[in-house]
Amino acid sequence: MKFSLRNIPLPPSHNHAYMTIPGTMRRTKSAEYRKYIKNEWEYWSLMNRQEVLKIKRALETVRPYPILRVDAVIGIKRDRLFWKLKKTPRPMDAFNYLKIVHDLVAKEIGVDDSHFFSGLVEKCEVGQNDNECVTLILTQTTSRKMSQVLAGLL
Repeated sequence: MKFSLRNIPLPPSHNHAYMTIPGTMRRTKSAEYRKYIKNEWEYWSLMNRQEVLKIKRALETVRPYPILRVDAVIGIKRDRLFWKLKKTPRPMDAFNYLKIVHDLVAKEIGVDDSHFFSGLVEKCEVGQNDNECVTLILTQTTSRKMSQVLAGLL
């Protein structure tokens, strides 16, 4: 089982997606996050309904505990990736964006993101006229021992 979810609009970072209600310890979705859900996520979800349904059907065959590898390619505009003059990488924690995408995709395909066991992440450049986005590749996998993973990496 291998599926891709392409061109998911880049959400606000996890740091900007939630806010703490003053005087309480309660956290709630920020206005920026709610706007993203309403304007971008819901449209993407509607346009990709068929692919999501294929994934849901495939996951039903491996219930109750599908284990998934989720590789991610995060497309960012060059001026947000590199300092213009120094041409060195700018500080950007891609995982802050990916956490939001994982949460939304997990809900969309009907699993908890605790089923996302592994995956590679790569930041890459998109054209100046292209939208920043995330593409996920979901593959069914199995749980491995640390020694197995390290043997493949070292």
